[in-house]
Amino acid sequence: MTKIAVTGWDGRLGRALVKAGCVPLECDITDPFQVKQAVKKVKPDIIINCAALTQVDEAENDYEHFLDVNSFAVRNLLDTKLQVVQISTDYVFDGHRGPYNEHSQVCDEVDGVVTEPVNAYGWSKIWN
Repeated sequence: MTKIAVTGWDGRLGRALVKAGCVPLECDITDPFQVKQAVKKVKPDIIINCAALTQVDEAENDYEHFLDVNSFAVRNLLDTKLQVVQISTDYVFDGHRGPYNEHSQVCDEVDGVVTEPVNAYGWSKIWN
């Protein structure tokens, strides 16, 4: 059976996933050592990343911190070589173009679609 671990397990979405059978991945995802240790302990097949700073207005004042948690920390999860499901937000799209799909990218035309985050929070949720 596939073992699915979830980061941000103490948030609303994370709690729902744990209730549905996912295992909490208890670590600070901005710390690569903690991520490696947690993965070694839990031994998941897949990680669902629900860890995020979500205070949209606060992102305007503390963008670097939001970028560290919402974007750069994802690299630590990807470095595990496991499949990672990244939870994003509609703030990465301006709402004026579409339809959007899993191949839509930041400021890069794909199938005639261009994403344009509407604020600092939206930009912090995009990782290339």
